[in-house]
Amino acid sequence: MSEKIFIPEGKTRDIEEIIKNPFFPFIPVVESQKKSVDIRQIYVNRKKLTTTVLWADGDHTTVKLNQDPKEYKPFDVYYAVCAALAKRVYGSNTKFKKIIEEKTIDQGKKRNK
Repeated sequence: MSEKIFIPEGKTRDIEEIIKNPFFPFIPVVESQKKSVDIRQIYVNRKKLTTTVLWADGDHTTVKLNQDPKEYKPFDVYYAVCAALAKRVYGSNTKFKKIIEEKTIDQGKKRNK
C-alpha cells in the first residue's frame, strides 16, 4: 500500500499520483476539476448570432458574436466553437486573449542587441 499525502484541497493522494504531476506543490491536479472538451452537440442561432456548445459531461457554453459597427465580422460557426472551447478551458475569452498576448513571440520583428 502506498503512502497517502494531504494536499491543500483537504484530500489525500497517493505519492505515485503526485509524482506524475511535475507541478505538484504549486498546482495539484484534482481529477474532478478536469472538464470534458468532448462535444455532444452544437446549437447555432443566426438571428441572435449565438452558438451554444453542449459538452459530453452535460455542461454547456454559449458565445455571442460581438457586432461592433466599426469592424464587420461574418458569423462563422468554426470560430464560435473555438471561442466556446477557449471559454471552457480558460474560464473566459479575455483570459485566453491575455495568455496569447503574453506568450506570443513575433519572429518577424528585429531584436535589439
